[in-house]
Amino acid sequence: MRLWLLIIAVSLTQELASSNAVFLTAYQSGYPLIAIHIVYALCTIFDIVVFYALGMWVHRKFPHSRIIAWVQKFSHELEVRAGVLGHRAAIFLIGILNFTQLSAFAFAWLPFRFREIALILFISDMVAYALQWMFLFGVQYLFPSRTVAFALIVILPLVGFSLLRFLKEPFERF
Repeated sequence: MRLWLLIIAVSLTQELASSNAVFLTAYQSGYPLIAIHIVYALCTIFDIVVFYALGMWVHRKFPHSRIIAWVQKFSHELEVRAGVLGHRAAIFLIGILNFTQLSAFAFAWLPFRFREIALILFISDMVAYALQWMFLFGVQYLFPSRTVAFALIVILPLVGFSLLRFLKEPFERF
């Protein structure tokens, strides 16, 4: 029961290192994968609905704030340069790379209907989730020891994020 609560907690927060560790532990403990996937999908839908609603509330409460003006300007420029299809592609890619909660909150200010944003975000999050499981299965296949696999699943994302942060500066010059 405790592991199920932990699965729900990491599915709601969707933080990569801790969710990798919990999902690997659940998988190695014989928990049914379909149930884990359903819990994750339901938590994702919950996150999208709640944070989109929160974003809409902030948008209505503070319609003339600098942040909302910046998002609307960015959205308009993106639409002019890339069109509606490019806008959707950007939502999809940002949805894969970013936390679902933050994406749903920010995309509430875009000129799209909720169903469209929710569907794009849900699909992008499921793609990221599938990639996460491919990583988990690959690590477990290469390192059958639970301790080594667990350590790699927690350490590799942290090292990757650190490298991305470190390498961010050289790319900002371009």
